[in-house]
Amino acid sequence: MMLSIRSLLRLLPVLSSVLGLGGALTAQSASSPQLQANFDPADITAGGCVAGWVDTFGAGSGTDGQLQDMLEHDDGSGPALYVSGFFTQAGSVSAQSVARWDGSEWSALGAGLDGIVHALAVYDDGLGGGPQLYAAGGFTMSGGTSMPRIARWDGTTWNAVGIGMNGPLQALTVHDGALYAGGSFNFAGGASANNIARWDGLDWSSLGGGTPNIVLALESFDDGGLFGPDLYVGGLWAAEPGFPHDNLARWNGAAWSSAGGGVTNVVWSLQTYDWGAGPHLMLGGNGGLAGTLAVPHNGIVAWDGAAWTTPLSPSTGGVQDMALGFLFGDPVLLMAGNILDNVAAWDGSVLTALGDLGPFVDCVTSFDVGFGPQTACGGPFDTDFSAYGLEHVAVWGGTDWAPLGGTGISSGVSALLGHDDGSGTALYVGGDFGFPGGGASHGFARWKDGAWDDMGGVLGQPILDMVAFNDGAGVNLYVCGRILPPGGSSFWDVARWDGSTWTQVGIPNGGSIVYDLFVHNDGSGSALYAGGTFSVMSGVAAPNLARYDGSSWSAVGGGPGGTVLSMTTYDDGSGSQLYAGGTFHSLTGDAGDYVARWDGASWSDLGGGPPLVSGHAVRALEVATLFGETHLYVGGTFSDVNGIPFTEALARFNGTGWSDLPFAGFSGTVHALDVDYDGVFYKLVVGGELEGIGLNNILNLTAWNGFGWEYYGGGVGDTVHALTVVDVDDGWGPLLVAGGDFTYQVNQPTDDSGVARFGGCWAGVDNWFDLGFALGGTFGDPLLTGSGSLAPLSVNDVNLSNAFPSAFSGLFLSFASTPIPFMGGTLVPNPWIDPPTFVTTSASGDIPLDFVMPDNVPPGTQLFVQWAIQDPGGPSGVALSNALRGDVP
Repeated sequence: MMLSIRSLLRLLPVLSSVLGLGGALTAQSASSPQLQANFDPADITAGGCVAGWVDTFGAGSGTDGQLQDMLEHDDGSGPALYVSGFFTQAGSVSAQSVARWDGSEWSALGAGLDGIVHALAVYDDGLGGGPQLYAAGGFTMSGGTSMPRIARWDGTTWNAVGIGMNGPLQALTVHDGALYAGGSFNFAGGASANNIARWDGLDWSSLGGGTPNIVLALESFDDGGLFGPDLYVGGLWAAEPGFPHDNLARWNGAAWSSAGGGVTNVVWSLQTYDWGAGPHLMLGGNGGLAGTLAVPHNGIVAWDGAAWTTPLSPSTGGVQDMALGFLFGDPVLLMAGNILDNVAAWDGSVLTALGDLGPFVDCVTSFDVGFGPQTACGGPFDTDFSAYGLEHVAVWGGTDWAPLGGTGISSGVSALLGHDDGSGTALYVGGDFGFPGGGASHGFARWKDGAWDDMGGVLGQPILDMVAFNDGAGVNLYVCGRILPPGGSSFWDVARWDGSTWTQVGIPNGGSIVYDLFVHNDGSGSALYAGGTFSVMSGVAAPNLARYDGSSWSAVGGGPGGTVLSMTTYDDGSGSQLYAGGTFHSLTGDAGDYVARWDGASWSDLGGGPPLVSGHAVRALEVATLFGETHLYVGGTFSDVNGIPFTEALARFNGTGWSDLPFAGFSGTVHALDVDYDGVFYKLVVGGELEGIGLNNILNLTAWNGFGWEYYGGGVGDTVHALTVVDVDDGWGPLLVAGGDFTYQVNQPTDDSGVARFGGCWAGVDNWFDLGFALGGTFGDPLLTGSGSLAPLSVNDVNLSNAFPSAFSGLFLSFASTPIPFMGGTLVPNPWIDPPTFVTTSASGDIPLDFVMPDNVPPGTQLFVQWAIQDPGGPSGVALSNALRGDVP
């Protein structure tokens, strides 16, 4: 039985009375309040091997939010691609709105910036720091430091640029030895400056009276005149005195003037480019007229200092960004926006589309991090729009787009299943994600033989659930959700995958969705049950729940009175019945809030169920047998069941009544339940949007072992939507797999994103050392072994063996060692933490213990451990194990 040391201390409060030592221990003991505060012996739990996260599936790619700008820069650590926008994650790295890609991995830039970053630029202010990265946008802070709308990265930390602006910035450029910033503001550095300002490394200054409205684009361009380059400024404004032309103007260092007569629509981007006809200022926008051109341009137009021309005519208009780059080794102008396939390259004569990334691409650049020039683009595109299943950033590989980052799933997993399609068991993953590493499939992938497989072409998303079902033609994989078949134009709600081909199985009424699939035998043979929000399935009236026997659909009684989200089979003693949970609160006239059972002929309630409250739902059902007691566990969003309060939104039903789980562990919403086995105990694993209560370090994932809540690897960084246990034949055996929106694991983190595997024995670096000093007993020397790194929040083992069976024993812990004589032997942990910990050895003379190292123990601390065991064969009736020393790194 697994008990916490705190529980054992309650059972045996006095070690001396157990070992017959009288007052000897009390006289010898010494305590240290400081050390006791840092290390609580009650954190140790009895058990066997400690499981951990197993690095398996790969890191996610891209970012978890949109990009606005990107460029190449070397901050002293080598050339890298820097991206900015509004995101919190890059690959599997936490990064706030700015991130760095060095060609192999993502990294954060310090604390990042607390809001959207619209523009990046590299500028050398001449003050000795060399070229540094500047970021501008709508942010105001980095960590706890004020940085209103603009900040400078020196390679180590973010720095304020004066006192910044009072409104958001949209554009940066370097011109005539200074940094220029444009946006929507009227103060820069505390002085008046309308929408544009100049930074010389020390102070901000205005450009005359500024512009009438928002500035969106800046470019230094030399039109061949006598006075060198001027600053061209584009945006969105109407002509007014001092600005006689719309949306585009020129600053010569002293005054504003017209730039080619202006343009009639918004200016998004400006870029200098020479395609062999001399340098031109390329203007990207939403089309319209430029200067005296009689024909509207279609998103891009060129200015040579004297006249406007339209050297290229894309079929669609709208250029958001431009950059100089290369295509097949030749210099080109790169364009992003609503042009051809949203990213295109022009070499002066031929306009080449670079693959369809969906309707939204905001930025493009060329960069070289040691592999030759590459083209990257970014924007709000993601798996919902991109034919390549990419997350906000992509790199052109010459024939198609590829992800920037890992080869794993970024996030958005909602279904997991171990399934053998005839070629061996594999893990199937469904949800709302692009194919790992890039590819055509959306929302569906298979992990087999250590790699991801692209299965079945393009699919819509999300896939919400998967089951294996023998429909008479063998065991096939069935999925539900919003599924767009290869080449299809309408969504399927239930589909079958036979290993090579997709087939539509269920056709609910329009606007419907199927959330859950389950295989159940109600006495008439196994059938596939589909639950969701619908009234008709393939022409059969079947409100919210339908049964498929392999050839046709049928209703399940009158069906629940609302949406079905989860199903399982449970035997309450009267035979197996189908249990359904969801948001319903009536069963064709019978009472039954959110959970009900079907016996093959009629529906019935479960003695109440969660109360009818808006927003409440039963989202997960699982049957678990823990220490001989079988219950139906019900999870979701609710606060009480039949009058019983439930902190965890998790309840258990024994066939006749409801009960709560003791020791409130977490609050939040439960999305997934499954049963895991660690080789010693069965546990109910709980996943969802969870947060620990009190001292419970629970984040979105935990497990109930029948006596308490377990620290399952510290949890994961975001919501868990799916759980399963599967053996993928890689030597680890059956392990728990969690899927969801997370991109990292809290403790012993791996690179895995979206889907992660937990189990095995995580040893890490071994910082335990055997000091000897055992005192033999009936069976010789008791043996104490230790393993684990002792790093903050690491899991560690201290296991006793070869001791007298079923004997009371004391565990002595100390953060110092002044060995003393003890019962005929030597006690190394002295002075020990008071009180010692008391445990009874097993029938084989063992005591396996594991604990999570607190995160506040100073590096260099030493932990000394030794057991004293009641043993008639030892001197004075006591045997001692060898002593261990653990060194905290």
